[in-house]
Amino acid sequence: GPDTRVHANNLYLETLAGAGILGLAALVWLLASSGLALLSRWRESSVASATAAAAFCAVWLVIAGHGLVDTFLSFTTTYVMFAIAAGLAFAQDDHANRV
Repeated sequence: GPDTRVHANNLYLETLAGAGILGLAALVWLLASSGLALLSRWRESSVASATAAAAFCAVWLVIAGHGLVDTFLSFTTTYVMFAIAAGLAFAQDDHANRV
């Protein structure tokens, strides 16, 4: 039979092939809405937290860009690391230094 371990080496094409148009639309919505939210946080951040906000935007760009050359959501360590980065990005606030 065919080798089922073959994938598209592109997150967006793999999502389209596996989940169809609705799955790809959901992924694009997730990326767009999270990217816009991060950009908004960066623009509204204080001077003290602007570096962290810029770093989170850079991480978002790396994740979205990496999806063009690899399908990585099937690797637990990779998607857990991305989930942790997203959690940190959206939990970041100006009073985090009090912790």
